[in-house]
Formats: sequence, structure tokens, C-alpha cells
Amino acid sequence: MPRLLGHFELPSLDVKRGHAVSLLVAGEFYAEESLLDEIAARLRIDGWIVGVAKPARRRGGLFRFLSPSSTDRWLSNEVGVDQQSAQEIISELPIDVRPKLEWNAGNPRNFLGVAAALQTSPDVLIYASLGMDPVGVLALHDFVTSRRQDFFAVYVNWSCDRSSHDADFMALPYSERKWLEPTEENKS
Repeated sequence: MPRLLGHFELPSLDVKRGHAVSLLVAGEFYAEESLLDEIAARLRIDGWIVGVAKPARRRGGLFRFLSPSSTDRWLSNEVGVDQQSAQEIISELPIDVRPKLEWNAGNPRNFLGVAAALQTSPDVLIYASLGMDPVGVLALHDFVTSRRQDFFAVYVNWSCDRSSHDADFMALPYSERKWLEPTEENKS
């Protein structure tokens, strides 16, 4: 039975390690991180350990001066490991990651977010690919798929439209696809 998620109903997800689903949503309704956090909260209610992959970024405002500027220090702080361990995690990523966090574009920042989320040994990994180029998106899906035997992956995609042709769905990484549906009061 679907559950309410803000203005949407979260479809039922059959969580099984090694499996995955592409969750399709109309982008005008949610900011990326709030939607990922709401999906995670719903899954945590059912007792799942959920890792939410958010792109690496420094804090804003005055906290910017207190947050780490090096990529390995960011990852170290994010997952609670020493800098040497963070460097090892970064070296295992299939893309080039720059030493300063600000020097990294969307692809490395998303990979860092997935790497950080995977350090929690989640039952469920929720991730998206906003801000990434097409080659980076494919590499991210390959990276997640290569590790997916240990968790259930939920890929959240905002770029789909129900009226799209089937060809538009070819870029989605997982054959199981579910729509995040608007609730009755939001269908107008």
C-alpha cells in the first residue's frame, strides 16, 4: 500500500539486497535532498538502515570557513574515519577526484556522496545524479551496480515525464521503475 510522502504517495518497495528500482518523479515538486531524506525516513520506519547519497559540498555562510576544504578531510568528517582511510576510499573511486572540494564538479561530488553513504553499510542506498554529465551518470550507475549485492538501490530520477516515449527510459539504470504519484488533492 502506498504511503504519503509530502504531496506524493511513495509506492511500495520490495526491498531485497542485490535489487534496485528507479523511482521517477516530476521535478517541479521537490528539491533533491528533501525528497531523498523523506524517502529515507519512510524506509527507516520499517527498520531499514538507509544510506542517502548527497553530493559533497562545504557548508554555506560563516560555517564555510570552519568546514574542511580538502576532499579527504570532508570525507573523513562525513563518515568518521581518519584521513588516510578517506584517501583510500577516494582512490578506489572510478573517476578522478581533485584534492580541494571546490575544484570538483558534479560527477566527483556525487561519487563522493555515494562513497560516504556506502560507508554506513546500508540495507538501502538512495541516490540521484543531478548535476552530472551523461558519461558520469553511466559511470555512477556502474559503480553502484558493482556493489549492489550488499544493499537495495533506489535511484531517484527527476528527468522523466509520463508522456515520454519509451526511448527516454533507455537511460534509466534499472528495469523496475515506479512513479512517485501526486496525492488526490495535488492532481489538479
